[in-house]
Amino acid sequence: MNIFKDHKVAGVYGSVLPSADATLIEWLAYFPGYFTSRKNANKKKMGIMGNTNAIYRKELWLKHHFDESYVDGGEDGEWAYYFIERGYNIIQDPRFGVYHSHGLWLFKYMKQRKNWQRVADKFIKQYQKNETRD
Repeated sequence: MNIFKDHKVAGVYGSVLPSADATLIEWLAYFPGYFTSRKNANKKKMGIMGNTNAIYRKELWLKHHFDESYVDGGEDGEWAYYFIERGYNIIQDPRFGVYHSHGLWLFKYMKQRKNWQRVADKFIKQYQKNETRD
């Protein structure tokens, strides 16, 4: 099955699974994501379209590149949000899962989550402002 046959699909990404050397915190945080993967992931949320394992529709990426002002990450989520707002779909497919870990223990993991949420809040607020102006 070729997901990109549907021209409304802007991108596809998969779950992040803990690698063999992951910390207990990462196992608890990442592994459940594999079981909650869904085909259409158009939720405007933190973690959508993670660049760890993603495929982008080239002609859309050429129209709207990553916003490099997101120096702490989040350019992938902003990109997805941009196209969701324009009627495209972002697909989370468990077949694209990848093993990935950072070796983070509780406090570093909590700090990273807080940063990710701050970044997601930034692009969500950016687009909410644009919606009220339209």
